[in-house]
Amino acid sequence: MPEKDEFVLEAGRLKITFHWKVDRFEHRISAGNETRRAATKPEYLAPVFTEVHQQGELLFLSGHGPGCHWSASVEAEEQAFLFDVACRAGKEVGEIGSGYVGDGLLVEPAKDVGAIVLPGAQEVAGAPAWSIKPVASWSGFPGTLRYGYRISAGG
Repeated sequence: MPEKDEFVLEAGRLKITFHWKVDRFEHRISAGNETRRAATKPEYLAPVFTEVHQQGELLFLSGHGPGCHWSASVEAEEQAFLFDVACRAGKEVGEIGSGYVGDGLLVEPAKDVGAIVLPGAQEVAGAPAWSIKPVASWSGFPGTLRYGYRISAGG
């Protein structure tokens, strides 16, 4: 278990909480009654974060999963959180991406890095399940893929 087991950032009425659960940090984003929580989906490899460091309104995350290393930053904007995620793989690991379950918050590609955002067509426990994936595909190994997205309260 890490020295600190919870990290919180606020961006206007939004709040993101990273909390330690078993062997990694999980997170949820809320704005009043609207919540999205990070969720893994069987069709791709999701980030595993075992370390979190906070510098003001910026979080740095890192960790490793089967055959790969993950790094990310989460930045608080005025009414949003900006995610920049990278995966370094030494061998074939299949598709990668992030997933969220919940409703009410807007998920969109980041302007500078980009991502493919697939809105909640599927449901998990009665709530929409969203997927975010890199625009690029693996072109060889070792290799690195990066994607970025923004979660906001919408309007």
